[in-house]
Amino acid sequence: MCSLDSQKFRGTVEVDENYIGGRRTNMSKYRRMMLYHLGRWSAGKVPVVGALNRETNQVMAKVIEHTDKETRHEFIDNNTTPSAIVYTDGAKGYHGLDRKHQSVCHSQRKFVNGAIHTNGIEFFWSRVKRAYKGTHHGWSKKHWHRYIQELT
Repeated sequence: MCSLDSQKFRGTVEVDENYIGGRRTNMSKYRRMMLYHLGRWSAGKVPVVGALNRETNQVMAKVIEHTDKETRHEFIDNNTTPSAIVYTDGAKGYHGLDRKHQSVCHSQRKFVNGAIHTNGIEFFWSRVKRAYKGTHHGWSKKHWHRYIQELT
């Protein structure tokens, strides 16, 4: 899978975000206590958003600060053409896109609805996590964007 930073994706595009980082059970007790008050399983992990072009099998991914609606929409607007068909999961942050958009509702245990699915980009996330755990054994926060670019 290669990334073409200079070209926007056209056609059918799968978009998803993921949180990458170590398990809390593997963290020191001090670090777990620091994250305890945040409550979410994603606390202490790095959010990354990515897009997969189904026609070319190319992936674009970007480390982001926040997973809010504005950040997700900006990523999609910057990396897809207005005629692109965007498939996502049912997260509220994808609602209101100015692209043709369809989603599957993972919270209702629905992962495929005909051609509507995010399985391709989910496979990419599994490869990223395997590299994080196996190949590199963790990444420096300073260079996250470089690791992600290498994997795209």
